[in-house]
Amino acid sequence: MTRRLTALCFAASLLATSLLGACRTLVGDSCTTDSDCGSGLYCERSLPGGYCTSRSCEDRDCPDEALCVRFELDTSFCMRACNQPGDCRADYLCDEETGPSGFCAAFTE
Repeated sequence: MTRRLTALCFAASLLATSLLGACRTLVGDSCTTDSDCGSGLYCERSLPGGYCTSRSCEDRDCPDEALCVRFELDTSFCMRACNQPGDCRADYLCDEETGPSGFCAAFTE
């Protein structure tokens, strides 16, 4: 009985951990305020639907789902990494022209 209870507690713990991880805000998620983005990120409201990111990154500073993209000499942001258009949310395209890996950039006409 004790083993079964221990196994059930362990399974519940794993489920809770995976659900919390699934709810974690990622770079490139939509937002309206900084608090929508979670720890270490802020909401860049100048992009369509808002864009959770961090500024002044270096190559290894970004989370696993992102890469550091330099837009101007002194401006760099963590941007959602992508390999194909379907990797990005609505109103964003996979920009693969700026380097070896693509990133989700706002679609402009």
